[in-house]
Amino acid sequence: MTKFTGWWGDCFHSKNASEQVRNIKEFAGWVKANPNVDFYWPNYAAAPWHIQCVTKIGDDDVEMNFWPHKSKGQFKYEKAIEPLSAFVDELVKRQVEAEKEEDFDVVE
Repeated sequence: MTKFTGWWGDCFHSKNASEQVRNIKEFAGWVKANPNVDFYWPNYAAAPWHIQCVTKIGDDDVEMNFWPHKSKGQFKYEKAIEPLSAFVDELVKRQVEAEKEEDFDVVE
């Protein structure tokens, strides 16, 4: 496992692929906006295009997979979501729903 520094230039992309560079820069910006989440390559040597992280949604640890050059994210064992902005929207939606579901004491 290799930690992702947040620098877009560390990410895999095809040479002269401006769309992939834009996608990677968007991903790197999102990573920097979430400094409490550790992003990493699970196997950089075999798959430098694949980055993961684990975050909390409610009480659950949720593993997420990313292919920054393709602007694609995936909740483990689910269908991938494109573009990254749609994945982030889904993540926020799940976090908000998890907060709503938390039990709380009612004071009478």
